[in-house]
Order: sequence, then structure tokens, then C-alpha cells
Amino acid sequence: MLQTFTTSIHSLRVSWLFLVLLFSTTTAHAAAWQISKVEYFAVPTTTEGVVEHKAALLFSNGQRIELPLHNVKVIGLLRGKDDSQFVLAQGTDCTECDEAVTVRLLQLSNEGIVPNEHRYYNAGQEFDFYEPKNKTAENHVYYGQCSAASDDVVVWFSGFIGTDDKWHQFHTIATLTKSGATLSELDQTKLSRDSVLQKVAAGVCRKIQASTWLSEP
Repeated sequence: MLQTFTTSIHSLRVSWLFLVLLFSTTTAHAAAWQISKVEYFAVPTTTEGVVEHKAALLFSNGQRIELPLHNVKVIGLLRGKDDSQFVLAQGTDCTECDEAVTVRLLQLSNEGIVPNEHRYYNAGQEFDFYEPKNKTAENHVYYGQCSAASDDVVVWFSGFIGTDDKWHQFHTIATLTKSGATLSELDQTKLSRDSVLQKVAAGVCRKIQASTWLSEP
């Protein structure tokens, strides 16, 4: 009986130690993804006078990750509901092209950036490539703790000219998990722009600075 009791106590101690180590490892991993510095640099191309505008992130754990984007601007680091981590940035996939700058959600892993080709609407106003005076879309983009949940999200309040030449509203939200970013239509009965602006006023949600650009030809 005494041996059985002693063995049980030993098992409990081992289980408790395992949980402590697991919690410590998880906490350390989550804390490791803290941006200490953003390095912006230019890389020459084969075309005279044209350079690639790139960026790399230096983290507090000493890791350096170069972002797979051109014309890049780093906005911040977002945390998903399962402690997944994403870099929120703007950029393009090329330098010498007509591609418009878009919002990107780049998931972090121990190996670096998880590859994905998703592009999201940029904040600001889009004008027609062939008729630059005609506005074709407008997006107000917010990020951070903009919903009732404690995890970070990205929210788009968008308007665009449809094929019927009428202005339409379409609003979306990106939620973040270890499976990646999931974009879905926003239910405004649960999350309205007014409630998002209240979160902005509270300092837990931010708006991406607006810009203007031409639609892709």
C-alpha cells in the first residue's frame, strides 16, 4: 500500500512538473515574438535606378526574419485566439509592375513566415486605372482588439462600384488561428462600425492610415 501511495505521489509530481514546463515553454514561445526593430533596406535590381524596398524584423529572441514582400510597410504584430502570431503589413509581390499595394497577414512559425498568397484590400481610396478621376472603391481598415473578444482581428468596412455602376457596401473580418487567417463577411448586428470606433477611442483598436492608388489594369 505504501509503495503504491509513493508511486502515485511520484506520478503526480512528474505530471505537475510536465505541466509547469509546458506552460513555461508556451509562455516563452508566445513572449518570444516581440518585435524589437524593423529594418528597412533597398536592394538594387537589374534595371538602372530601380531598387527593391524590403524589410526585415528583429525579434527580442534574436531571430531575424525578412518579409517576402516588396514596397513593404510593417504595421504591427497581431495575436490570434490560440496565441498564433501574425505580422500585419502592406506591400506588393513585385517591384517593376502595376500591382497595387495590399494588406498582408503573415503568420509566424519557428521556421519563419508561413507561405501564403492571400492579398487583402488596402486602406484608402482606389481610382480607375483608365479614368483616374473615377473612384472605384474605398476601404476603412481596423486592426487589434476591435471586437468583443480579447484576440486580435482585422476589420474592413468597404464600398465599391459594381457592374451596375452603383455603389455597394461590403464589410469583412479576418480572424486569426494557427490554421491561418480566415476572412468572412461581417455580421453588423454583432460588430458595427460604431462599436469598432468605440474600441479605437479606448485605445485597443487602431485604424490603418488611408492612401490612394490606381486599380490594377
